[in-house]
Amino acid sequence: MSFFHSIQKLRAHHVRSSPPSLAHTRENVLFGIILISAAVGFIAYIPSFIGAISIGYYDTALIDTVFYIWILLLLFNPKLSYTQRVIGFVAPIWLLSVYLILRFGIEGAGFLWLLVAPVMACILLGLKEGLVTLLLTVAMLFGIGVAMSALDLIPNLFGGHPILFWSVMSGNTIVLTILLMVSASIMIDSLSRTIERLNHNIKELADTKDATIETVANLAECKDTETGHHIERTREYVRIIAQTLKNHGKYAEVLTEEYITLLYKSAPLHDIGKIGIPDSILLKEGPLTFEEMEIMKTHTTIGRDALLRSEHKLGSNTFLRLAAEIAYSHQERWNGSGYPLGLKGEEIPLSGRIMAVADVYDALRSPRPYKPPLSHEKAVSYLKKQSGILFDPKIIALLPEFEKRFEAVYETMHSAKRCSIEFIETMEAEEGNQ
Repeated sequence: MSFFHSIQKLRAHHVRSSPPSLAHTRENVLFGIILISAAVGFIAYIPSFIGAISIGYYDTALIDTVFYIWILLLLFNPKLSYTQRVIGFVAPIWLLSVYLILRFGIEGAGFLWLLVAPVMACILLGLKEGLVTLLLTVAMLFGIGVAMSALDLIPNLFGGHPILFWSVMSGNTIVLTILLMVSASIMIDSLSRTIERLNHNIKELADTKDATIETVANLAECKDTETGHHIERTREYVRIIAQTLKNHGKYAEVLTEEYITLLYKSAPLHDIGKIGIPDSILLKEGPLTFEEMEIMKTHTTIGRDALLRSEHKLGSNTFLRLAAEIAYSHQERWNGSGYPLGLKGEEIPLSGRIMAVADVYDALRSPRPYKPPLSHEKAVSYLKKQSGILFDPKIIALLPEFEKRFEAVYETMHSAKRCSIEFIETMEAEEGNQ
């Protein structure tokens, strides 16, 4: 396992929300801070520990050790929630600053560390949490000042005018903290609005893309009585097959959630090449001649080329590449009897093998100019008989797992189509009566 892969795996324990969002950004920031703290802390810890021991500051050496171990725990414990990590990071920093102030006064780094806790709380949790941390800081500084003055300890630390020095240092620290918190709050608010606009634009773009895909896919089948419903059903079948394979650990290296989503969205374009097939062949009610069949086969190449030309114009595009792959390979068959390349077995892209099962099942169930529809049982029987011949045997082996879902999808959408036709016929009849 490479170093960068290890970092990515570790990051997954910290960054759990989906981008883009303010929560995702904050999780990324927190992970980066803790990771850098662990790395820099490792470099600084050893000389700090040795130096503290050499001058007899055993309490400092102990606190350095505990603090560093705590940072490692925050980094490597996968069970901690985001809020727990933030509190686990900010609270020790605040306590460390209190210790350094008590131990070394203004000559130490306590006031510098004191800036960190409220600002980090503001950035990582919100302005309200930052203000609470600031109020605790003010109370702590006021309490230490009063206690030291009452116990006559401040002169031993500062000399001269101890209350003045303490007030100046405390006041400057508080004012600087407030300025940093306000600046951070303004930037976070601006970031949040930007992310909201970005999310809106992304959703609008995704909706437009989905609508365009469906429109283009429908154009390819606008002459078919099954227009649209074939597209909707087959993409549902594709998702069902892919998810079932994933659940059973088949082709797990390929079937990620992202891939399955792309597969579902690109499936409607599998027959886009039919736009280039003449109506006389596409709508012929009898069997095709050899020459006509050869022309029909070119819809796979036409579809692929059209999609790849679009990808060339847009630049590298995973969606269009996968859509082109499906369009080109969904007529390939396991035994090599398919087209356009006559690929065999796993030479056929997984997307094409999945699409082939979905496409054939729906074709068997649906009426066509040259054949009546088959029942679900007969369609499933055909798929089983062709396992290892036309279709990937790993997919067909899981057919008992998802065939009922296939039937439900077909019956639901076919019924919806019948209702739509009946509604249109009723409206036309009423208009005719008028």
